[in-house]
Order: sequence, then structure tokens, then C-alpha cells
Amino acid sequence: MERALVIGYGQLGRALEGELMGRRISCLVVERSALELAEPERIPERLAGLVGPGTVVFLTAAFTNVDRAEGEQRLAVRVNGVAPGVVAQAVAQAGGRLVFFSTDYVFGHGHREPIPPEVDPSPLSVYGLSKLIGELAAKAADPGCLIIRLSGLFGAGKNFVRTVWERLRAGEVVRIVDDQTTRLTSARVAAWASVELAWRGRRGVWQVGLRGERSWFGYGRLIAGLSGADPELVVPITSRELNRPAERPNYSVLDISRTEVELGPFPRVEDEVGAYLRELESGATG
Repeated sequence: MERALVIGYGQLGRALEGELMGRRISCLVVERSALELAEPERIPERLAGLVGPGTVVFLTAAFTNVDRAEGEQRLAVRVNGVAPGVVAQAVAQAGGRLVFFSTDYVFGHGHREPIPPEVDPSPLSVYGLSKLIGELAAKAADPGCLIIRLSGLFGAGKNFVRTVWERLRAGEVVRIVDDQTTRLTSARVAAWASVELAWRGRRGVWQVGLRGERSWFGYGRLIAGLSGADPELVVPITSRELNRPAERPNYSVLDISRTEVELGPFPRVEDEVGAYLRELESGATG
């Protein structure tokens, strides 16, 4: 495997490009619009010439607006569910291999400890369901594909950590839910782990994230503390008070122990968030 194709140029796509270039792996990045995942029937012709024997394809492009997906179910399922299966089949036929990215939102309520990858999913939202359909479609089309579940991603671009930091800098009160617990993941670490697993030839479902778990409110307080902002500006609220269209699991911490056995311990969330905030302060992160 000496070539890579990255589909999508968001937070993860950018981090993957940097990781692959750092390893001197030939890398082509295409925007989601170049492939148009909403038209799965056109994917094979648009992939033609981009994938050959040994090419690793990282499918990062997705329908990511969790709440909007509730009202646009057909589009979310086409992009997140149907398209990954079509991509997996086309890539396998060309002699390549797919890396598909999924989410902690494939799980529902009822969990109180980190959730291993083999636990049966039970999504609560259209977004979570669409991603689960994508997992199943990709595996059915190519049993050798690699599926990586992530949660709470932050990197270059818009994300939870950056939004909270910006609002705290402006002196705003930030109300954040305190009854949803998850695991944050930096795009840098996600990209490193994904490339490492792919180049080791791993297949099936793997879960990646930073060490440590908190509620979203807890992460807000962490961001305030690390950035020197007044922690009292971060105020806890309930999911009921926030009243978003899509239901979120109250505990969706991914169990990363199997991945850590393979790759070694992941960084602590405090260290990665701190480094990211310093990049934001210096203007190094777009």
C-alpha cells in the first residue's frame, strides 16, 4: 500500500493529508463535491482512475449535521449509508481498500461503562442510524474494509472545542449539557491511528479516542481552565432544556482498549485539548 486517496477535506481530511505527507505516502485529496455521495449511482465512474491496486481510500466525507438529519432522512441515509457500500465495492474491485469513519452515535442509552466495538448498536437518531447502515454496507461490499469509530472530533475548522473557546474569549456565558458523557478525539490522533491501522492491514471495527471521559459540560469547564477563562461562564443544562431535534445517548464513551493494545496508549484529553488551544491562541490552526 503506497498510495492513498482521501475523500473529503474537513477536519479529519486535513489531518489525514498531513499524516500521509509526513510519512511520504503519495496522497490525493478530493472534496466531497467531486464525488457527490448523494448520487451513489455515479460514484463508480467518478472513482475510475483514482483508485488502483494497493490504494487506501479514506472516506471522511459525510452528512454530519446530526439535527438536520432528522428532517432530511433520505439524504442522510444516501450519503452516510448507501454511498459507503458503493465506494467499498468500487474500491475493492479496483484492488484497493476502504477506511470508513463512523461514530459513537451508533449506540443508544443504557451504557454506563466504555462500549466495546462488538456491542450491538442501537442508534437513537437518523444520523446514528445512517452511519450504522454505512458500516453494514461497507462490510457487506468488502469484508476486508477498515471501520473506525470516532467521537467528539476537533481539529482545523469548526468544532465544539473551538466554539466554546471563542465564546469564552468573548466573555459569553456558555450553556452546555451535563447529562451526555463522551470521549473527545483530536483529528491529529485520529489521523495517525487510522493510517497506522490501515498500513498494518487491520480490518473490521476499531475505536479511537483520547484518554479520559467527561460530560460536554465537563469538557467546557476543562476548556475554560486550560484557556484561563472564568469557569463560571460555563453553565450546566440538561438535554431536555436544550431540546434538540435529534436524541443523543446519555453515555457513548467508546472503549479504546483494543486499539491501545495494538497501537499503544493514546494521549490524555487534557494534553491534546491544551495543545489545540495553544494553536488557536497562536493562530496556527485554521
